[in-house]
Amino acid sequence: MLVAGPESVSSYVMQADSRRCHTVPSCKGHTGPCVSVQGKAYMLGRHGAAAVSCFDPCVNCWFTAAPMRHGMYDFCAVSPPGSSLVLTFGGVDSSTGRHRDGIDLFDPRQRGWSSPGACLPRPSRGLAAAPIDEHRVLVFGGSGGRSASIVELRNWRLLPAGELSSERQHMAGAAYEGGVLSLGGVDEHEQFVDVVERYDAVTNQWQVIGQLPCAMSHMTVASARVGTALQLDRMPVIESAASRRACTSPV
Repeated sequence: MLVAGPESVSSYVMQADSRRCHTVPSCKGHTGPCVSVQGKAYMLGRHGAAAVSCFDPCVNCWFTAAPMRHGMYDFCAVSPPGSSLVLTFGGVDSSTGRHRDGIDLFDPRQRGWSSPGACLPRPSRGLAAAPIDEHRVLVFGGSGGRSASIVELRNWRLLPAGELSSERQHMAGAAYEGGVLSLGGVDEHEQFVDVVERYDAVTNQWQVIGQLPCAMSHMTVASARVGTALQLDRMPVIESAASRRACTSPV
């Protein structure tokens, strides 16, 4: 698992078998989404620019990848399971300030970006996306309100999906147990929320299933299956150099 810190903050790789963290080179300046594709991590965007960087753990280095078709921010990205593709949805065009309805496609094998010819129902920023399965991606929330859409990857059709219980932007999306989770975000009153909702692809409905420990937004979430109970007191603590200096500095 890659833990990538922004700007001058260190980045780490955590090994699942040993639960140890190893420092790796940082990817400077990136503030956009990060997706994993066939054992490599791709960080998209840099302060609204089109830059893309790729981390290869085999050589412990970052490389410059093909830039996005547009400089943008507040977009979301996903790589469907078993796929070598990266999809981006919506966002704000950095050159015009306009919200986008575009869907862009990156194929690392072809080292280039393209458009599948499909668009979101309306321009939107601060939205989230997560795969339902290898052929469908759920895109939801953002400045588009409560709406959600299913993107059919085999024919690039967009189908309406059940709406969220309330309007939210900048939430996190994650695939979980055959469904999709929406976590946190900012509501229509610009207040952080702690709500966790689950989308059921069979019933096409959302259901509130819990709350986060605190209200938050602009986060990244990943789900993992754990075979044994986690012993939290034995999990590694990742500290920055600044925090270590603060702990060891004389009073």
